[in-house]
Amino acid sequence: MSRLGLAAVLVWAVAAPPLHADDPVEEAAASTRDQAADLLLRFVDTVSRLDGYTATMTKQQRVDGELQPVETLFMKHQRSPECRYMRWLPGPEEGREIIFCTDRYKGKIKFHQPGWFGWTMSLDPQGSFVKRSGNLRPPHEGGIFNLAQKLHSGIEAQRATSGGTEPAVDISDRSVHQAPARCLLPQGPPPDDDNAPYPVGKRELCFYEDNGLPAQIRMWHADGQLMEFYTFRDFALNPGLTDVDFDVDNDDYDF
Repeated sequence: MSRLGLAAVLVWAVAAPPLHADDPVEEAAASTRDQAADLLLRFVDTVSRLDGYTATMTKQQRVDGELQPVETLFMKHQRSPECRYMRWLPGPEEGREIIFCTDRYKGKIKFHQPGWFGWTMSLDPQGSFVKRSGNLRPPHEGGIFNLAQKLHSGIEAQRATSGGTEPAVDISDRSVHQAPARCLLPQGPPPDDDNAPYPVGKRELCFYEDNGLPAQIRMWHADGQLMEFYTFRDFALNPGLTDVDFDVDNDDYDF
């Protein structure tokens, strides 16, 4: 999920101006923002020590006004050179696969569609087919490395330009995939997000308590409709990914 502006709104919500001493309300707000900042910084620090990971992701998006079926994917993601492999698990697109590497396949997405008339082709990441394939955002732009980079950049920018009135942020405890998580929901209007494919309203990001990694992301349209819903589970950190994991000739793949 570019989470594409989500980082900016979360950092915007937790970087508070100086508060008046001895004000219980402001002290409580400051404590909440500190907790939120700790969650974000823990995530950024954890990801900074990763060379790669695997995970299972679910996604649901509203496209052309219709909430699409939930899709479940297994993903591999390597930091450098950046490579992604995704395979759709049982569901509406079961067996679909993509590979995208910045240093391979001439910058194209390798795309496999299963079925009786299954096919494999190379796609332009910015081409019309990718944009028409029922996704609000290109599938190759997601992943926790991108999210961490945006959060880190946003934190540094906020430190350099702190001041002004900041909105509150709600923190709640939740169970995601039967594991405890903490969720951040900034209050007030979000900053502009030129990358968003719709006018953005609320945004929420949840982190697992045990490892600090993302558990759930939700994003709403300004009119209140849920637009994007993602979950992550079964992380394997630094699993020793190699070139074979991003090779279309891998015997475990169907390209």
